Amino acid sequence: MNHQSLMQSDVSGNIRLLSALLRDRRGRQRQLRNTKTSIIVDWFALYFAHNARGDSTAVAVRCEPGQITLHIAVDGTPTTEDRVAGERLLSTLRTVLTPETMRSAQISLLRRLIAEKTAPRIRRRLQSLLNVEAYTSEHASSLGLCGAFDLALSFWESRGKKERSSQCLDISIALHGDQEHGAAALSSVFARIVTGAHELLHLMESESNLDQWFSILEKLWRCLAIIHSSDVLRDVETKCILSFDECWGFIDRLRLRLWHIHCYSIGAVRLISDGIPIFRQTLGDDGIDRFVRGEGDVSICWVNDLVSPASHGKPFHFPSTPAAHLNTFIESCALRTRYRPGIRALLEQQDTIIGAWGSEDVVIPRVHPEMQLITYLTREGINVLGDCIGISKPVCWACEQYIGDLKPWRRGRPPSKWKISERNSKLRDDWVPPQTADGNKVVLAIAQQLASNVAFRLDPLLWKIDGIDVEMYSDEQFYICPELLHVRPIGSVGNGCASMITLEKNPAFALKNLISS
Repeated sequence: MNHQSLMQSDVSGNIRLLSALLRDRRGRQRQLRNTKTSIIVDWFALYFAHNARGDSTAVAVRCEPGQITLHIAVDGTPTTEDRVAGERLLSTLRTVLTPETMRSAQISLLRRLIAEKTAPRIRRRLQSLLNVEAYTSEHASSLGLCGAFDLALSFWESRGKKERSSQCLDISIALHGDQEHGAAALSSVFARIVTGAHELLHLMESESNLDQWFSILEKLWRCLAIIHSSDVLRDVETKCILSFDECWGFIDRLRLRLWHIHCYSIGAVRLISDGIPIFRQTLGDDGIDRFVRGEGDVSICWVNDLVSPASHGKPFHFPSTPAAHLNTFIESCALRTRYRPGIRALLEQQDTIIGAWGSEDVVIPRVHPEMQLITYLTREGINVLGDCIGISKPVCWACEQYIGDLKPWRRGRPPSKWKISERNSKLRDDWVPPQTADGNKVVLAIAQQLASNVAFRLDPLLWKIDGIDVEMYSDEQFYICPELLHVRPIGSVGNGCASMITLEKNPAFALKNLISS
């Protein structure tokens, strides 16, 4: 392996080990914060995303007087299919912007366009919604989705809550003749979603044509709109955990799965209600007329076509075992002064470490599209709509750190932050640091996080074996470390080993060999 490949394997190895150490300490922390602008640009990203599992896309919209540009970054080099999809989108927008097209027809055109383009992705979202085991909920496993949803509703109502959203009250009147059964109405809507999802999946998997399953998808989207306007979902979005008691984990995961189907529809609605007025204001009447006639007042810029580093690196195998990588990591930073090889071995023998990767595992490093796009926009000083980056899937932890260090260019206005709708704190081992100072900062942050979590596991052993009181040590750490039952009591460490350990209260975590050029 050359120097660059070794450096990338170090970064990927650190990410894998950090992910392994975090696995039993926390679940995936997902944050979903939508705005009108983010819903629109996310819809563009969803449309341009490739259908292969794991692929992602990032989009930003630049609005200058008389000109609108969609800046798009995809995985790899834009394909012929990507460019054809871009032309189809522009053609559909021309139809949408013609004066004779009614609002309902505008929305339907955009929904049909994205449904046809992204059918495999929508199918996977439906499968995820219906996969009971993925909720890791005993209630979902034993009661099914509808039963678990009804149980969550009953907990919510037991806290004195009532479903008073207008659409649920209308359904309550239709089903029960009064407005006192809003929660029951919501339950019936959710049951329709589950039934419709099963029917839709059956049609999509049987290779039926678009006309056969699109009408069912539209009905499903209407039910999802009712769910997302409900008081119940509003409480989930605002993290009213106590309102759902033991059902919180289930209802929170369910909300995300419902949203990931709904966003294909609500994005089209928002584009018509909030995006098209921006188009008209930016282009003016003459610009709209020119665009409808086929001229280029709205254009697409593929970031991957521009002069920039390659988005994909060469595939590689990890050059060492996880235990050897961890030992090298500890030796390369100040942690080496805290842990003898015998103490390190207790962690290196853990299944989570041993299984962090295998000898046949292959990593294909890549610059994630959102980082490609933001690096380009920052370098070129391009101002985009709402400082918002549209994404087709949640950004990973490393991208979130990188994006947080960059500021969007804003002419004549105070500095702001890049806005992204969803992040999931997932650690992706294919992450490549951009060749910038900010990229090196994230490499260092990954190393710091790994060092912190190694200390979290091993500091209790220092306290138990050597009687060393580690700064910031807490009783909870003792119970998290699974090897403590087998260590020797304080005072039994022979040969004066304890006196040889130097405790560093502020260890320098920087790994010089990791980021040196």
